Amino acid sequence: MKYFFCNCRCFVESGFTYEHGKIPDGATLSKMLEISPINRIDNIKAPILLLVGKNDARVPPSQSLYFHRLLLARGVETKLHLYDDCHPLRKVEVEADCLIHIALWLGKHWNKATE
Repeated sequence: MKYFFCNCRCFVESGFTYEHGKIPDGATLSKMLEISPINRIDNIKAPILLLVGKNDARVPPSQSLYFHRLLLARGVETKLHLYDDCHPLRKVEVEADCLIHIALWLGKHWNKATE
């Protein structure tokens, strides 16, 4: 839980100003939950491809794994690729693998989406 409180992205993406060491109050946490994709999990119908870095300091990989499991439990087609990389997935071999998986995913689902 400490990671969550120290992460400046969650403050900024929620519309709050980041202050180092600030622990969010109840209203801030409520706003973060309100805009979180996990809050809309029951409305997701589209196939979801997750490309996740094991060393992500911005979004804890555990959140992506949990999101993936919840999608599967709801019957949403989803695939998760976990890489030995950080948030931007910037290693050359990882980026190449991601591009291949994205192309395959879009190729599989594009016609379904345009029908």
